[in-house]
Amino acid sequence: LTSDLIDSKILIEGKHGIYSPFEDRIIFGIKDHLGNLLGFGGRIIKEEDNRAKYYNSHDNQFFNKGSLLFGLDLAKKKIQEKNAVFLVEGYIDTIMMTQNNFLNTVATLGTACTKEHLTQLSRYTQRLYLLYDQDIAGQKAIIRLIESCWQANIDLYVISLPKGEDPASYLEKNN
Repeated sequence: LTSDLIDSKILIEGKHGIYSPFEDRIIFGIKDHLGNLLGFGGRIIKEEDNRAKYYNSHDNQFFNKGSLLFGLDLAKKKIQEKNAVFLVEGYIDTIMMTQNNFLNTVATLGTACTKEHLTQLSRYTQRLYLLYDQDIAGQKAIIRLIESCWQANIDLYVISLPKGEDPASYLEKNN
């Protein structure tokens, strides 16, 4: 069992023994559009934690970050009903949007929105409302998405939040 966890990178062998990169993180199950659990994502919870904010399972034959959208299994019917999707960066953003009745929200696992992501979304709608963080990575991702959406025949609408805000923090402050 331990070797399976090491092979899947849930546990890592380091200088000081075996540890988990998911330690001290909120862990989210990442599912495909049918609801099959394929991997995990973790978000830091301590302000003083200087590791990357998010950590995802490593790509393998089942888990490919570039083709999975967090929450699509739950949001796909609402996306079709509303003929629109809200696309955010992270798990917490998706959860906060859903708690605020934006049930047609999904997240890329970071700022990289791929052709595979857009192809999946185009099966449900042609309207994409983008709410990426107002940081440098988010701004660069918006520029990349303009051309990609055009190629995928998806209408892109960018929603700009105040500087320093992401969807979760904005909704928390304004409710």
